[in-house]
Formats: sequence, C-alpha cells, structure tokens
Amino acid sequence: MHFNRVALSLAAVAFVQADLQLDNDDIPTQCQAVCRPIYDLGQACEVNDDLVRDDLTEDRLEAQCVCTNNSINVSQYAALCASCMDQNVRDRDDLDDINDILRTCGFASTSYASTASYASTTPSVSAARPTASAQLTTTITPGAVGGGSSSPTQTSASGSGSNSGGSTTTPTTAGGQTSQTPNAAGVVSPQGLGLIGAVAVGALFL
Repeated sequence: MHFNRVALSLAAVAFVQADLQLDNDDIPTQCQAVCRPIYDLGQACEVNDDLVRDDLTEDRLEAQCVCTNNSINVSQYAALCASCMDQNVRDRDDLDDINDILRTCGFASTSYASTASYASTTPSVSAARPTASAQLTTTITPGAVGGGSSSPTQTSASGSGSNSGGSTTTPTTAGGQTSQTPNAAGVVSPQGLGLIGAVAVGALFL
C-alpha cells in the first residue's frame, strides 16, 4: 500500500515535469509555420526559477501557461506540429519535446497536410509569463484544455496531399477542443517511468 502511494505520487510529478519548450534546431524547415507558434509559446511561458523556486510549482505554472493559452488554438497547432515533424525529421529524438507537450496537455493527434493553408501562415502568439506561485489556478487534466481564438484552416489543392480535391476544411472543435478522443491521456514521460522503476526496485528491499 505504501509503495502504491509512492508510485502514484511520482507518476503525478513526472507527468508535469516534461519539457514544454521546443528546440528550434529540432524543427524541420517544412514545419516552421505550424511549429513556430508552439515554439514561441514555450519561450513566452518559461518561468524564471529565481522568482519561483519550487521546481514542481514552476513546471505546473509552465504547463498551465502553455496548455490553456487562448491566443491560438494551441491543441491543434501542437498536433499539426507533431504530425509535420513526424513526417520530416531525420532524428526521431527530435520528436521528444513536442510529444511531451501533447502528453502533458492531453492533446489529440491530427494529420498534417503540406498543401493546406496553415502550412504557410503563422499566427501571432500572446502569453503572460507566470511570475509567482499564486498564479497557479488550473490543474492540468488531459483533454480538458487547449481552446483558442485562432484555428488553423485547412485548404487543400485538387489532387494533392491526403485530402479530397478542392475542399476547405476547418478542423472540428467542440468547446475549443478537437473532437478526437485524446490518445495521450495519462501517459508518463520516459524520464518519469525511469524514476518510478527505480523506486519500485528499491521498494522490494523495504
């Protein structure tokens, strides 16, 4: 029973300790338009650890800032960025950061089409950097956040990409969320799994 409580606590900690910032060097040229908003958002939400000294609170503030941002439809841009990077990266490790964002925020996946209008248009991002632990007001629940005022509109050319010719499609949303069921809910980052595994081994000797 004691071990179960420890493991669950560590899982919760590991879940919010994922890196929510993209490395600009990891973003393929083909993905700059859809990934740049997520990169800019991560930079804007970075918490100064001199102002918030508790690491867990710092991570939660950053997750709150990124996952609940409403200057763009962050859930859809993050998913489009992940799909585009998955199609174009040379090193699979480059996907770690964007996958951490999808896992932490509980965003659903989607498919990126290079012929869509969002592939060449980058919206502006606005975010207020958290500066104090008192600003932590939201518990991030996978699939419960991600609305925004700017949604990527998909306009495909005839006979190209994976979409039907001449169609114009705005990704379906319901309350700011994609209609897909989040496929990343409850997933712990690889670093967190390693930590939990180490505790599990140690518990055998208690």
